[in-house]
Amino acid sequence: MGSTFALLIDTPIPKIDEHINVNAYGPLHLFKATLPLLREAPDPKFIFVSSVAGSTGAMTPPFTLMSSAAYGASKALLNFFAKWLALENGHVTTWAIHPWLVATEMGNKARAMLADRGIDIADESAAAIRKVVSVHWKA
Repeated sequence: MGSTFALLIDTPIPKIDEHINVNAYGPLHLFKATLPLLREAPDPKFIFVSSVAGSTGAMTPPFTLMSSAAYGASKALLNFFAKWLALENGHVTTWAIHPWLVATEMGNKARAMLADRGIDIADESAAAIRKVVSVHWKA
């Protein structure tokens, strides 16, 4: 979920909270809810769908030009949760994956800001994620 492209200084705290609730706490709740099933699975895996916008190492143009501070911060928190949960739950393969800009309602808003970078079709992005997961996690 990304509903604002305002500068961080201009983004109301409740708007940042909204991004964190959906993009970080939502997946955390899902992991917690599925953990009992994951503990019983022979080869448990959990994938968090994050974003390059949540990487502090990628805070260079063109990403800084998008002014997606609330979204990026929420995805950075999600990346932290993914890594921490992997450390706490070594029996569950836990991974945060970062697809490129995808043609969704939110992605189309960012599209104009990154016109020269292209955009991925949602189904193609999902297929690419499945391919990466299947290559790296053969049962």
